[in-house]
Amino acid sequence: MKRQSCSLIVALALSAVAPAASQQAPPAATGSITGTVMSADLAGPVRKAQVKVSSLSPRITRTTVADAEGRFVLEDLPAADYTLSASKLGYLEMALGARRPGAGVPGAPLKLAAGQKIEKVSLKLPRAGVISGVVTDEWGDPAIGVPVAAMRFAYENGYRTARPGGNAVSDDLGGYRIGGLPPGDYLVAATPRDMVAAAAASAESIRVRQEIIAAGDAEARARINEARRDGVSGAEIPAPAGYVPAFFGGTPSPSAAARISLGLSDHAGGIAVQLISLKTGTVSGVVTGPDGLPALASVQLVDPLMPIAGLAVWFRHPGADGRFSFAGLVPGTYVLRAQGTKAIGAAGGGDFTAAMNVTVTSGNTVDGSLALQRGRTVTGSIDLNTLPPPADARRLSVQLYPIMGPSDWEAAVPRATPDERGAFTISPVAPGLYRARVNGLPQGWALASAVFRDVDAADMNLEIKAGEDPPTGVLTFASRTAVLSGAVSNKDGEPVTDRNVLLFPANRDFWVAQSRRIHLVQPGRDGRYEIRGLPPGDYRIAAIDSPEPGQHFDREFLTTLVAGSAEVRLAEGDSKTHDIRVG
Repeated sequence: MKRQSCSLIVALALSAVAPAASQQAPPAATGSITGTVMSADLAGPVRKAQVKVSSLSPRITRTTVADAEGRFVLEDLPAADYTLSASKLGYLEMALGARRPGAGVPGAPLKLAAGQKIEKVSLKLPRAGVISGVVTDEWGDPAIGVPVAAMRFAYENGYRTARPGGNAVSDDLGGYRIGGLPPGDYLVAATPRDMVAAAAASAESIRVRQEIIAAGDAEARARINEARRDGVSGAEIPAPAGYVPAFFGGTPSPSAAARISLGLSDHAGGIAVQLISLKTGTVSGVVTGPDGLPALASVQLVDPLMPIAGLAVWFRHPGADGRFSFAGLVPGTYVLRAQGTKAIGAAGGGDFTAAMNVTVTSGNTVDGSLALQRGRTVTGSIDLNTLPPPADARRLSVQLYPIMGPSDWEAAVPRATPDERGAFTISPVAPGLYRARVNGLPQGWALASAVFRDVDAADMNLEIKAGEDPPTGVLTFASRTAVLSGAVSNKDGEPVTDRNVLLFPANRDFWVAQSRRIHLVQPGRDGRYEIRGLPPGDYRIAAIDSPEPGQHFDREFLTTLVAGSAEVRLAEGDSKTHDIRVG
């Protein structure tokens, strides 16, 4: 009996091991890739360049460093399709077979078979661009120790704005040099450390801290008031005349600044910036709640023509008294906003917002007092007849997705659950642009339309305006969305993987940020692509080089693609194939 039990245990153990033994073993890591990293301008090897190889299946990432001759060796690699790239400070990252430099830009796959040794791979790195010049004061003398920033134009939700690209500080001759720059259009600004706006921001911060301390401590309040009477509180607003940001092109306004076009490996020299001193203006006021009492809020002032963080977008956090001040402002028109989640003494919760336009003039103070108001109420209904029976609208979530501009605050997504009749009420909804979305739909179903009077918020922006009640909406649904697939190949019929496929609507009214009708996809290793969940309609399709992030929502960019694109018409539930041949 004991012998039978032992035999049974051994048999069970062997049966448990057998499936594991029959599983496919991981691929043998026997392959290798060797090659060199050279400068694209043929100036020689790129020593100490970091070389990276990666694969999605199996998921592998290996790195090595090129030697003094630019040579690299990557060993013990299993069979896979690899992406190979190299990078080094002062150069732009480049993937093997990529059509342009840049991190994340797709290249051509490198197929490595089991045990294969791929040799003599050549990676060519382009040098990064450079902007250099001199900073002088208002008399033309060298300005020493002045921070200089190069800002590159980029895309964000369909808007084109400037983002930080590189920084430097002027030397003892006023010279500066900013390297490591990719191709693009740039603004250059010199921002003296003693700008009026910087001194004013420091004084405002001290004042707010003093107010917070005084609000909770009577003895501290007495000391602060005494210091203020003696003129030593440190919170006084500086004189209105002084330095302001100075942009290349001789202007303090970023929207009027001259643009610098930098090509691949370019050096834009002689970019001279002269400091500007002028009489500035001030915007100050008090933030109050709906009941007129001081409110806890954040306040933002922005130049709507070119909202650059720190140069044309500023923030303040008022103290318990609700007071705020923006001093040292270049004359012009600005947008002033306030946002708070708690108004002191106000009934009810929720977000409170306010906004106004202010015009700043030299040496004057503009009253920017803001009265926070609760957002608007958006109502609508679900067309239950367009859902499969038995339709239970209470399982759905209707959302208004905010379409943010480059200077907008991060915002929550207002939402509501419909009642059994399909009616919904979303409140509060802050002023702004929104797109309708619905979660919780049955498998295979999608939002067909969300019509608010003359706006279909499924495809176009619904603008919620302060002081105006938005129209009631009606939401309908469709059971079948379209699918578009195909292959991208060259003239020899070989798969092309280093292009992107862009699908966009023929109707330009639908050319909006985050559109459900605009899709940018990269073909797979076999050159094939697939786009699902498409609403019916007329589209254009093209194979393009990798655009800047977010550029595919830009109307000007889409306009340039129309002539070279092909027409695709999709009906509800279609499953179409469209192959693309590139020359």
